[in-house]
Amino acid sequence: MREIATEAADELAALIGHEAEGVSAVRRGEAGWRVEVDVVEVHRTPDTTSLLATYEMSLDEEGQLVEYRRLRRFRRGWADG
Repeated sequence: MREIATEAADELAALIGHEAEGVSAVRRGEAGWRVEVDVVEVHRTPDTTSLLATYEMSLDEEGQLVEYRRLRRFRRGWADG
C-alpha cells in the first residue's frame, strides 16, 4: 500500500502544483484508504523558510484518488530542520 500511496501523493502534487515531501500516514477508511501527504507550498531561499501543508486524500480500493483536502498548514524555518 505504501507504493500506491506514494504514487497518489505524486498525483496530488501535480494536481495542486506543489512538491510532495512525503507520505506521513496511511490508514484504512470506510470505502478504501486515507493517506496524509506533506506538501511544500512555498519555499523561500535566502532565509530557507518553507510553508508546508498536510493534505488528506481518499483513495478507493484500487488506489485511485477520490478526493482530497488540506488539513493544516505550518511554517518550517532553517532552525526547525
